[in-house]
Amino acid sequence: MEHSAGRYRVLFGAASGVSIVLIVSAILIANALRIEPCPLCILQRMVYMLVALLAAIGAVGVACKIIAALMHIVADIGLFVAGYQVWIQEFRPNITCGGRPTWWENFVDWAGNKLPSLFASGGQCADISWSLFGLSMAAWSTLAFLGLSALSLYIIASCVESDQVKAA
Repeated sequence: MEHSAGRYRVLFGAASGVSIVLIVSAILIANALRIEPCPLCILQRMVYMLVALLAAIGAVGVACKIIAALMHIVADIGLFVAGYQVWIQEFRPNITCGGRPTWWENFVDWAGNKLPSLFASGGQCADISWSLFGLSMAAWSTLAFLGLSALSLYIIASCVESDQVKAA
């Protein structure tokens, strides 16, 4: 019984740790290469923070299935945001910002004013300022969110298994 409960806690801890490492890595890469993150990059950073928070709560053993389901939804939102940025970079490289800002651009600007070291944005979403093995940071983020989404489903399965063991 303890083995199943321990497994999902370790998985939650891993998801939280991975999310934190991804946030710190993005900040370090941006600072080292003097790259200004774009609004979509900042939005992804915020989503990673939310995944890390949910996973940390899950690692303490609170409402496993609910927390894992919320983590899955949030990771899927991150997957959409990162995928949208990849789409912009690959298929709409000449896109320019202009006109009336969207709600999320206003939110990123607000957050950037409150905590600029984490949330200030000045880059363009279509620019590929950094790549590794031919993939942009947004493409790597898409893969990371896909992995976190899949991990959350596995955690849900582990929580169900743990519940079944407890019931037996």
